[in-house]
Amino acid sequence: MVERRMPTPEDERLLARLQGQWPDIIASIRNKSAFLGSVLVASWPTKLQEQTLTISFTARDDFHRQMLEEPEYRNLVEKELG
Repeated sequence: MVERRMPTPEDERLLARLQGQWPDIIASIRNKSAFLGSVLVASWPTKLQEQTLTISFTARDDFHRQMLEEPEYRNLVEKELG
């Protein structure tokens, strides 16, 4: 059985900061990849736990989610957030 832990208060503070900076993060990524920037416009950070950020999309934006799962684009986002 996998133990599920709740996000820590520090995770919650960092998530709130990321949510507030999300438009700036997208703009920075857009400078490196216009396509990825346009993909991320349809997203928002929803959870941070154990250094894993969950980025959500609406059901109609499934294409965008799939693009973000591509290693090339995922790595770029991880590098920007790192």
